[in-house]
Amino acid sequence: MNVLEMQNISKSFGSNHVLKDISISVDKGEVVSIIGPSGSGKSTLLRIATFLETLDSGSISYMGEYAARTGENGKAVYAKNLKPFRKDFGLVFQNFNLFPHYTVLKNVMDAPVSVLKRDKNEVREECMELLNKMGLGDKWDFYPCQLSGGQQQRASIVRALAMKPEILFFDEPTSALDPELTGEVLKVIKQLVEEKMTMVIVTHEMSFARAVSDRVVFMDKGVIVEQGRPEDVFGNTQSERTRQFLQNYNNN
Repeated sequence: MNVLEMQNISKSFGSNHVLKDISISVDKGEVVSIIGPSGSGKSTLLRIATFLETLDSGSISYMGEYAARTGENGKAVYAKNLKPFRKDFGLVFQNFNLFPHYTVLKNVMDAPVSVLKRDKNEVREECMELLNKMGLGDKWDFYPCQLSGGQQQRASIVRALAMKPEILFFDEPTSALDPELTGEVLKVIKQLVEEKMTMVIVTHEMSFARAVSDRVVFMDKGVIVEQGRPEDVFGNTQSERTRQFLQNYNNN
């Protein structure tokens, strides 16, 4: 079953046509990496999937239910209540977005308790289990400023997982980290891959995308240029534009 289906997505900011009729679907348990040069529309696509930006036309559905689709006037119409859809996904940002005045535990417990209205003790137990699993069990009462960048990013992954989403989105999860801390976060994502977590990862880490993805999508100038299995996109590239982009990576 498709966890996410985005059809004919278009988005402009003024005269800048950022996404041009893009369609993408993600199956349960699938890991999709989106690669491409800066400014190709990758992050905008993620922001539209998570309702941080509105689309101009096209449709978005989660678990077979429409969150938005093009109406009679050719413009996208959103469901009156997006709250149920927000429970379907988690989003991990490149700059962590943790609340600085909350401890690590409060950061990860906040949404399940206040948004999902779940039992506090039950949530605490689950969150402590997740923090232990991510190597943060001894940091539960620390504040974000007391953590390294890699630890902050792991805490933000736990925060997303605490909502028990159907799909996790990562927007350049390692771009704010140095190489050593990058490895730390990629290891956690690999762990989620092994657990069959459905994920969409926007990344500049080519070797990582090649290693963990079921499918790689190459975007440029607001369109999907090429997509397929990692071994095909990286090893048997069909498009000249993809080949140019990957040249630096393949030469390393």
